[in-house]
Amino acid sequence: MTREATAAGVFEFGPGGAFLGYYCDPQRRGSDTGAIVLGVGRRESRIARRLASLGLVVLQAQLFKDFADKKRRLQFYDQSGVAACRQAIDEIITRRAVRQVLLFGDCAEGNLVFNTAVADARVSALVLTNPNVRDLATFIDKLPDRLFSLVQWRRLLAGDSKLLRRMFRVLGSDTAEQWLAAQSNLHQDVVMPRDLDRKLIDLVRERGVQVLLMFWHDRIGLRYFRRAHGRKFAKLQRSGRFKMQVLATQSDDEPATDDGECLSADAIADWAARAIIPPAVRAAADSPGDTLLPDWSPYRTVPERFEAIARACPDQIALRDEQGSLTYAQLAAEVRRVAQALRSLPPADGPVALLMEHERRFPAALLGTWGAGRICLPLDADHPLERNLRIASHGGATVVVTSAALAAQARALWPPEVRILDLDQLPAAASVDAASAPLPAPAPEDIACVIYTSGSTGTPKGVFQSHRGLLQDEMESVQFAQLSTRDRIALFYPPSVIAGMRTLLSGLLSGASLHLLPPRRLGRSALTQQIRERGITLLRSSPTLFRHLADALPAGACFDDVRQAMLGGERVDWSDFDVFRRACRPDAQLHVHLGATECWTVHSEWLVDPTVRASGARLPVGRAVPGRPMRIVDEAGATLADGEIGEAEVHSRHIALGYWRDPALSARVFPSDPDDPQQRRYRTGDLVRRRPDGLVEFVGRKDNQIKLHGYRIEPNEIEAALKSCEAVRDAAVLVRRDGSGAPRALAGYVQLRGGASDNALQGIQRQLSERLPPYMMPAEIVVLDEMPWLPNFKIDRQALGRIDAARLSARPAADSSPLVGELIETFKRLTKAAAATPSDNLLTLGGDSLLALELMLEIGRRFQVVVPEQAQDPSRTIEQWARDIAQWSQLDAAHWSSGG
Repeated sequence: MTREATAAGVFEFGPGGAFLGYYCDPQRRGSDTGAIVLGVGRRESRIARRLASLGLVVLQAQLFKDFADKKRRLQFYDQSGVAACRQAIDEIITRRAVRQVLLFGDCAEGNLVFNTAVADARVSALVLTNPNVRDLATFIDKLPDRLFSLVQWRRLLAGDSKLLRRMFRVLGSDTAEQWLAAQSNLHQDVVMPRDLDRKLIDLVRERGVQVLLMFWHDRIGLRYFRRAHGRKFAKLQRSGRFKMQVLATQSDDEPATDDGECLSADAIADWAARAIIPPAVRAAADSPGDTLLPDWSPYRTVPERFEAIARACPDQIALRDEQGSLTYAQLAAEVRRVAQALRSLPPADGPVALLMEHERRFPAALLGTWGAGRICLPLDADHPLERNLRIASHGGATVVVTSAALAAQARALWPPEVRILDLDQLPAAASVDAASAPLPAPAPEDIACVIYTSGSTGTPKGVFQSHRGLLQDEMESVQFAQLSTRDRIALFYPPSVIAGMRTLLSGLLSGASLHLLPPRRLGRSALTQQIRERGITLLRSSPTLFRHLADALPAGACFDDVRQAMLGGERVDWSDFDVFRRACRPDAQLHVHLGATECWTVHSEWLVDPTVRASGARLPVGRAVPGRPMRIVDEAGATLADGEIGEAEVHSRHIALGYWRDPALSARVFPSDPDDPQQRRYRTGDLVRRRPDGLVEFVGRKDNQIKLHGYRIEPNEIEAALKSCEAVRDAAVLVRRDGSGAPRALAGYVQLRGGASDNALQGIQRQLSERLPPYMMPAEIVVLDEMPWLPNFKIDRQALGRIDAARLSARPAADSSPLVGELIETFKRLTKAAAATPSDNLLTLGGDSLLALELMLEIGRRFQVVVPEQAQDPSRTIEQWARDIAQWSQLDAAHWSSGG
């Protein structure tokens, strides 16, 4: 037999030009068992990936090269199929050193692998799905369906009726039988043998083969099997080596969505994990990290706990970004360097503001600030400096820790009395002896940090927490997710937001490795690639970002190493669970939660149980976290009964201490229990209902706060920013929603002051971009001659909504330019919008800045132009793109024609 390597791990061999390809690296093998999946369709590819994620060495094979030639393919199965299948077993055993194999086949391939299992003792497990049965055995079963089918009668009148042919066969006409035999595509190897039950019993009892028999679309075959073999199969199932499973039936083999693929792949992988993977291997895979970490009880603050972790696993990678990595020992030394620099400054009462890029020194600055006994106020360098200045000024920051890249801007922006500490100008790290000495720890009740959120009054509010509360929250996070030194956690957000703070600290306090992956800098394709290449085991993100990541996965691929995805920050639906099942391995868990910065952080959480889906349309957000009981109350504060919709009110010692430098607002929003002053309560503004089983469902927001692209946004803050622009007399912000009512985009409407120039809109957009982060920028800003008013002189928002709807409907739906038409299709494909017009942009179509880089690359490839970096602006309309592409094309043509 000759073999020719056609690609890495792909070989042609055997009669008929059969070929196969390897799907899994042998270094990731979890047992000595390989798996051969026959077929290369979507379902088979999904099953192959699921089996590979369990650690099996998986080979996906197509035994006949011209698969579309059904007649020749089935003849090949009949004449050479078993021999080719056994050669595939030879290949995987020889090249991947496995000792036994699992065979999978659907329909005709299922019958083929069954015959191979009977003939080859190296088959230790068998998955048969929708096996074909003989026409004679199922004729009576199918007859009612045929007689009442208009399609079948049309075929009869057209002379192309399978029903008529089978009637000839049943009637016993020798001539008809001979004619049918010559025409038939089905032979002995592509239908189940008559003695299937005896052979199956021998495989299970005599050879110990594990067998899974599955049906999901072949109702006739299922009916035949139950009638012919039901009693024997029921007895065989008691042996523990045979299982028969029925999934929801499909109308065809290739449904329009991936739901069928996921259901069948998950069922097969779940069975294989129990039946094929040895218990010792499963236990090793599920065991915690090798490093024995200290118990939580001796520690009262985050710095104390971090010091203990750094001593326990000094050589473990703590942080990794695009530039390099730091071990726990190196991070601890960097923390001391920052702490010593801060301690050398004159004493001051105000917080230390951290103005840093999302890089590995940000955590060092955070922990170093606490090591110096100071309060930390983290800022986001991607936000406009003016906004950061307002936050730091309101917070009373007396020191700004930054880097060389941002130091000059910080010195120019902050007043002289605020000290600028440039990390790139600090002395070298302390000596090893000095680094090993623990830093003086702050007291548990000392204030640890202030995190600013979008304010409902138009001004950001600072929420603050003590070291005790901070440590309590991180301990809850670590224990719920069962984090260990084996985990590699993706850190998408900086510590300036509560999700980033929690992800960062829970990772560092469990000995895990944190991988800093800024979504806006990388773009979704590179981000997805990094998650897979780095073997990330834990993803914490918004549902919007997770959908971006799942969409960017290569065909048939999944996040092989992710064991848990944690989605929050905005509404999570069952459709998000479907995305999770497609994107992650079968044994991965989905963690959902509900919380707020004021609750520091979550108050309800849950590992999703898919069986709950049948009992309600909404995906629950879980049950109350221990120590954070939640009541559902009405407007008067009275507790509501289960099933009634009300506001979630959290009672706990562990929620935030209040709003920074605003005691009156804190007393009103965080009232204390008269009998226990440390027990505070907070009404979240989330409308929820409690189900009979105790699970809580999120219904919506009580106020006008929204979650867009994973960010919590108060439209009032955007309105305040618009009104502060020089040319604006009044302003309002509308939330555009999709068909399901979910926020899709923001639209700003302004009325200009008298005397404002025609180009005032450009100035408004520029000023707004200096005051708001990109995710808060409206998709478009529209100038009105007069805002619609109510009799009480408030803006008539209903009338404004009608104006917005009329403007959207009046947009041109088409353009005569072929270039614009191609761009519209490109935008629709990337954003998955149902329709688009020339005046739309990424933001109006529901996209975000994460898609801007993807769009820029796609346009460069699609139209063969060089797109400048400044074009990565999500607010650019399709019309603007068309004009620029035409101009870039002309410049390129002129360049080449001049010999450049």
